[in-house]
Amino acid sequence: MQLTNRRKHMVKKELTFAESIYLPAIFQGLSITLKHFFKKKATIQYPEQLRPFSPVYRGQHVLKRDDQGRERCTACGLCAVSCPAEAITMVG
Repeated sequence: MQLTNRRKHMVKKELTFAESIYLPAIFQGLSITLKHFFKKKATIQYPEQLRPFSPVYRGQHVLKRDDQGRERCTACGLCAVSCPAEAITMVG
């Protein structure tokens, strides 16, 4: 179903010789590759180097404790369900 009968009028520009052999595109891709090649690596050697964390980092798993120092687990089982490695099991 067409909404309109008007056509788009496009002007086709003739390519220059350099554009027709894709030299600008090749040099642009090469410059991006070289820029990433000399960029600082994001990989760290994990056990030897520790990553610096911000003070508001929320990835630390902590089991809450009550006033007497006992673990405050409600045995809801959400930790066992959400563990991707299935390292947490509920017993009992």
